[in-house]
Amino acid sequence: MEDTMLSVTEIANMLSVSKRTVQRIVKRGDLDAIRVGGQIRVRRSALDKMLRERSVYPDGYTPTSLV
Repeated sequence: MEDTMLSVTEIANMLSVSKRTVQRIVKRGDLDAIRVGGQIRVRRSALDKMLRERSVYPDGYTPTSLV
């Protein structure tokens, strides 16, 4: 399966946060990212990993909205 690259705008829309918030998360090192032509790009798998690591749900439980 291909690991899609996401832009800051796409991630902000997915998480219902501002683009600046996503940029801060990347700058803190909480979300692995690369720069492509001056723009930040994040692998979908890196975003999924960050969300799993910060989950407030017990291990093994996945809310249906995240599936």
